[in-house]
Amino acid sequence: MRAVLIFYFFCLFSNFGFAHEPNEAFFTYIQKENTVEVMAELPWSMRNALMKFNPSLESSTSKKDFENTFNEYINKNLILKGKNGNLLQFLKFKELESIGHSHQNNYLIIFNGTDLFDITNTFMFNLYDNQINYNQVTIDNKKTSFKTEKKSKQFYLNKRSDKNYWYLLILIAPIIYIVNRFTKKKLLPIMYKKIGQKVLNRKGLCVFAKSPNF
Repeated sequence: MRAVLIFYFFCLFSNFGFAHEPNEAFFTYIQKENTVEVMAELPWSMRNALMKFNPSLESSTSKKDFENTFNEYINKNLILKGKNGNLLQFLKFKELESIGHSHQNNYLIIFNGTDLFDITNTFMFNLYDNQINYNQVTIDNKKTSFKTEKKSKQFYLNKRSDKNYWYLLILIAPIIYIVNRFTKKKLLPIMYKKIGQKVLNRKGLCVFAKSPNF
């Protein structure tokens, strides 16, 4: 039975190998007109994550059982949302021909929906505490890269740029404050002096006009 189980694992993940670390996976997201396509490059250890996710696979002799488990695994561990918070529906996955290393497996995972904004990727977190998923998103020819791990499972697109603006504002604010205080200290005495001189001049003109000696 165990020999049959191993055979089906290798049918589903036939190209796995050791080119990458067993706790690293790579995901590329491309926003299409009405769908989001995800290219997933998974390590050989993915089969162990499926086994842990669904222990009943130990007694299964059906490849379909593994495929169904993989469908469930995607639904639970790769969650995409749009800008309005709506959940993008997972449609299907398709095994692709391996490119590069001979012992890895590549999949095309397709979601229905647009305006991709929120990504939660917990692939293989059930297997490794130090699992790292490397993600790259392409929308309108603009690429954004980030990684998800147990301490940071979720990512909001464009959030990083917003943070940069806040950091820039925090850095600039003290400088603006100091310059403003310095400018006021320098300019106020000058302004007061000029205002006082004008007042004196006006008073002098008044005295000059009223003096009988001139």
